Amino acid sequence: MSAKKISLLVIFASAYMYAQNCDCEKSLNEFALKYQQTISYKQQAKDKKVEAAYLNKLDKLVSEVKESTTHWECFIKITDLKDVIRDEHSRVRGTGISDTINIKNSKFFKNLPRYKGDLNLLLSELSKKSFQDVEGIYYSEGSTFGVVKDQDKYLGILLKTQMDHWNQVCNFLN
Repeated sequence: MSAKKISLLVIFASAYMYAQNCDCEKSLNEFALKYQQTISYKQQAKDKKVEAAYLNKLDKLVSEVKESTTHWECFIKITDLKDVIRDEHSRVRGTGISDTINIKNSKFFKNLPRYKGDLNLLLSELSKKSFQDVEGIYYSEGSTFGVVKDQDKYLGILLKTQMDHWNQVCNFLN
């Protein structure tokens, strides 16, 4: 799939995701139709099990949509649908933070685990790690993440960010 088509797809999804009046069911269905036009979908949908999984996921997500579904929750649903098809070159991204309050009130955001330790101390400790270690500090688009080992898994912890709507939260990385 060409970069132009992917960009248009992302812009299309973002525009619908952050529209003033979110109609998540409409956004999901329109995204699904556009995504079905991608090369990745067409190739993988030749396997009828993959096509059925995609359509079943779409039906499930549409049935979960409520009038109160926030833009953020709709974004998560679109991302879930996209992830049925394995395509490392396509992304669904939102722009802006106009829906900050809805994000903070979403079930997804409230269920993110919080790091209860001292972030400055953690940052200091991680800065001593060698470049070859998995544990350490990682940088991405205005954010700084720490990765630490916790028993049999690694934790990703948001240490600093320029996005003011995020608290320091940690996500589990397997």
